[in-house]
This record gives sequence, C-alpha cells and structure tokens, in this order.
Amino acid sequence: MLLRIWKIIGRLIRWLMALIIVSLIVFAFYDHLTDPDRQVFSFDRIDYDVTLESDGSARVVETRSYTFERGRFTFGWFNLAAEATDIQVSEDGRAYLRLDSQPDRRVPNQYVVLPADEGHRVEWYYEARGPETRHFQISYRVPDVAIRHTDAVVYFQKYFTTADTADVRRIEVAVRLPQGADAGNTLIWGHGPAQGQVNFDPDDDNLVLLEVKDVGENQYVEARFLLPEDSVPGARRENTAVYDQVLAEENEAARDADRVRLLLRVATLLAVLVLLALLVLLIRYYRLHRSLYQRLRAEPVAPYLRDVPAQIPLPIAARLFRFYKRNPAQPELISLTILDLIRRGILLLESEPNGSKQELFLRLRPSEGGSFNVHGYEAPLLDFLFRDAAAGAHRLGLSQLKRFSRAYKNRSASTSLLLGFDKALEKAWNQSGYPDLKREETPAPLRHHRLACLAAAGLAFLILFFVDAAISALPGALLMGGSVFLLLLNLFLTRKRPFLTQLGENERARWQALARFFQDFSAFDEKDLPEIGLWEDLLIYAAALSMADQVLKQLQMRYPDLDNWTWRNQNYYYLYGNAFTSNRFMSQTTGLSGLQSSLNQIMQSAHSVVRSQSSSSGGGGGFSGGGSSGGGGGGGSSGGGVG
Repeated sequence: MLLRIWKIIGRLIRWLMALIIVSLIVFAFYDHLTDPDRQVFSFDRIDYDVTLESDGSARVVETRSYTFERGRFTFGWFNLAAEATDIQVSEDGRAYLRLDSQPDRRVPNQYVVLPADEGHRVEWYYEARGPETRHFQISYRVPDVAIRHTDAVVYFQKYFTTADTADVRRIEVAVRLPQGADAGNTLIWGHGPAQGQVNFDPDDDNLVLLEVKDVGENQYVEARFLLPEDSVPGARRENTAVYDQVLAEENEAARDADRVRLLLRVATLLAVLVLLALLVLLIRYYRLHRSLYQRLRAEPVAPYLRDVPAQIPLPIAARLFRFYKRNPAQPELISLTILDLIRRGILLLESEPNGSKQELFLRLRPSEGGSFNVHGYEAPLLDFLFRDAAAGAHRLGLSQLKRFSRAYKNRSASTSLLLGFDKALEKAWNQSGYPDLKREETPAPLRHHRLACLAAAGLAFLILFFVDAAISALPGALLMGGSVFLLLLNLFLTRKRPFLTQLGENERARWQALARFFQDFSAFDEKDLPEIGLWEDLLIYAAALSMADQVLKQLQMRYPDLDNWTWRNQNYYYLYGNAFTSNRFMSQTTGLSGLQSSLNQIMQSAHSVVRSQSSSSGGGGGFSGGGSSGGGGGGGSSGGGVG
C-alpha cells in the first residue's frame, strides 16, 4: 500500500512538473508572439575589486554583468554614496565618455553622473539587443573607509546597500589589504544574508574574499575588518581604543547570527516533522478507508454470454455497460429509449412509399384505458413526440420529427423534453441498484486531514509575513508548499469517483460477456449459437452496446437467407415487424443501426437548439472589448537597473 501511494505521489509530481514546463513554454511562446519587443534580462552578478589604500581610502572597481535575453536596451544606472569620487565607466577596457549633464539623446559609450538623494546617480549608455551578455565596469574612490585608532585600524565599507531594489544572482568581493595586514593579524567579518561567506584567499594572505548568492531586494552586503594599527599609516586618526569594543560587537553579532541559524534549523526541522506527520496520517487514513475508493470485484462469469443478462431498459443497459468509460450522450439515450418503446410494443414502426423512398413513421399503439405502462423518463419523450411534434396525432413521421426538432420556435418543447428526460432518467438510474451512492461522502478523518493541511498552510502564511525573513523564509516556504501539496494529494486520492454496487459490478460483467459474444460469434459453430428466433432481443440490446451495425453484418454473413421473408417466416423470425432488417427499410435506415443513427441526429438537433438560446446573457461566453474607465493598471519601482 505504501509503495502504491509513493507511486501516486511520484506520478503526481511528474504531472505537475510536466504541466509547469508546458505552461512555461506556452507562455513564453505566447509572450514572444504578442510582445516581441518586451525587455527581458537577468542581473547575473556584481564583482567588487577593492584595494585598500595607505591613506584609508578604497579604490573600487565594480563589474556588473547582465544577460539581455530579449528586447532592446540603451542605458543602465545605479545609485552611489555621496562621498564617492573619481567615478568612471568602461566596458571591457574601453572607457566611456563622461558628460556634464543629462543628454537629450542616449548615445552609446557615454555616461553621466547626476545628483540624487544623498548621493549620485550614475547612468551609462549603450546599445544592446538580446540575446547577449554585457559586462560594465564602474570605478570610483571612497575616502575614509579605514580609520586609524590607538589600538587598531577599523575598515568598514558597504558594497551593496538596502536602497538597491535589484535581485542579483551572485555578488563577489575581493579586498586587497595593505602591506602589514594579513591572515595572521587581521580579523574579518561579513554582514548580510545568512548564506554569505567571508574568508582569506587560501593562496594569498593579503586578499579577503566575500561571496553571496541570490541577493534579493532590500538586502545588503558589507564588511568590517580589524587591522594592525600601523598597517594604514595615512588613514584619518582618532585617539580612541576600539579593538575590544569592535570585537565584542562582532562577537555579539556572530552569536545573534548563530541564534538565527539555530532557529532556522529548528523551524525547518519542525516544518519537516509537521509535513511528515501529515503524510503519515494521510497514508494511515487512506489505508483505513481505501475500500471506499476501489472498485468491487465482480463475481466470476463465463467468457461469453449468449442471451440477454437482464430485461432492463436500453438506456439503463447502455449506462451500465459504459459506466467506467464515457457515458452515452443525451441524444443517444433518448434514441435508445425510442427503440426500447418499440421493443416493448408501445410504439410501432411503420413505413409508406414516398416517391422513390420509404418514409418511416412512429405510431403510438392504442392502449386499454388510454394509459401506458411507461417509465418516468419515457413520459416526457412521448409527450414531445405525439403532443408537441405530432400536434396530438398518434402517428409521427421521422421527417416531420426532424423538422420540428430543428425549428428554433419549438425550443420550449425541446427544453422541456431534455430537462424532464434527464432528471427522470437520473432518478431511474439511481433507483436501479447499480450505482453505489453510499460511497460519495468523504470520511471524517480525511476531511480533518484536509483542514489540518489548510491550517498548516495558513500558519506558513503568517510565518512568512510576520516573522523575520532570515528565520521564516525556508521553513515557511517549505511548510506552505508541502502542506498545499499534501492537500492536493488528499483531494486526488479521495476524489469522488463513480463506483458500482456489487449488483452493478456483477451485471456489468455479464453485459461485457455478451459484448464479447457479439464480437466473436461469427467464429462459433452453429450448435453453439442461439436459435434464430432468440436474436430478436439480442439485436435490440446490441444497439445499447453500440454494436448493432457489427452484429447485423455478421448475421447477414452467417445467415445469407436473412433477407428472404419466407425463410424468416419459417424460422419464426419477426424483428418487430421486420422493420429493422427487411430490404425495403434497409436502404432507408441501414437497418437497426441506421434507425438509431437517424434518431440520434434528430435528438442532437433538439439539443443544439436548446443550447443556442443560453449563450448571450452575461453568465459567460466570449470576450468583449472591455473598458478601463475605473483607472489603475499602472505601477513601477526605482533602483538600479537597465532599460
């Protein structure tokens, strides 16, 4: 059982992944067709090359790498601290020309430095069209990043600030320390996302490396070092001792970071345990109630059945036989009901010459007392045929019925037929004892499991929005995604599926045995076949199994004299007045299957007329031009980027 559930989980994951991939492909294709010039790019990385000078300043060279996937791009920009000087822009060693003011036109290979809130806005201009990757270098000098105290030099610099709104896949910082500062006498700390790392280069003791992946919006990256007091002799001097204070601050910050990491691990572990508990409960509850979601096993039956399993109405037989397949359409069920009325003698099938053709008529057989013993779903059909289409007469031609059903003015009568027939047939089907109506309600434990999954998803939502992102991001996303997945798995495993009762399964197996006989009887010996007179019921029920045409063809091959009236009379073979098989009707209706096909087409016409009247009332349907008088639809953001 556990293996089966794991297989279902694997299959569901594969289907979800396939659906996501196909959706992305379709969306990308559609987006490219509808908006081929839309800008699509990725901010791949920023590489900071920082050299700490002897005067306490830092010479910085940023290399910003972008992949332009689609569209046309002409400029890039970002904000820089106010104290930065000597700002220059280049690309792959080619210097850009600095402008004194904002240009009227963006000319490639130029840049401008503009005043901005508490700093500079650097803009540079180029020409790019996706797909291509470009690397831009921005160099500048930041003074006084290192301060000389009485006991140490403190180097502190921000590289990526919270003012940036871009998402960068990777940030790397290489800080070149001055002579006299190395891994043996310098303490280094990095600040920013928890996944960041700061270390000395294993091959160079004077080089500090910081690395952070997936830096999101409003995150920052910075560093603070404690260097020997004489390592930066030209730095601005302050007569204070800070070594112990900085060390204490960083140790406290490190302890806070460790606490955050511990809380992250604990929260992630709790999320995993909650999900495992929900999975175990789902497996347990499903195993306890799995019989509700499995078909009953039919009693053994012979491979072939040579007579009708049960004298049940044709539409009921059709629904039972195709229960686990596609159910018969309503027009087919109505045509089968007409055939069933002919089988039981309530309707008579007659013909009259009409030029070179034969016109078929349905006649309502007179009854004693003026009433008929009909099923509930047959009453709306008889009313439609003889009260509406035949205008009260007891005889109705198929051509007249066809014209009546196609006429839009008769849609009220057609609607009454379809609604009344469908409702009454469904009632008769439910009362037949074949469908299992007791297994439709979901057991309480599985409903409670769904509520638990929803509660876990709600808790994850609150965690993501009201708890520090450093702690909540991973466990919140894990709990949210896992609980939603388990909820979907619960709904998938316990989805409402139609099942048959034991009686229904047994009877369906017998009808399947009859269908196998219809399919193979031409290969049987004569002695193994039913007597010719017994084919009367077999043939009409073959229509319910959608095999009438196949059976008729095999009958004609097996009994070549079938079209001879004398032979049929001698063999007591009367198929409802011979209407289904005689030569004069064969050309008109192609036998029983042709009559059924004609009735299907007529009822399909009535069905189409009814459907056409309810497609333009605001409850759904096609798109309109719409409008935008309510406003809205705009938006935007500022920060570093390209355009």
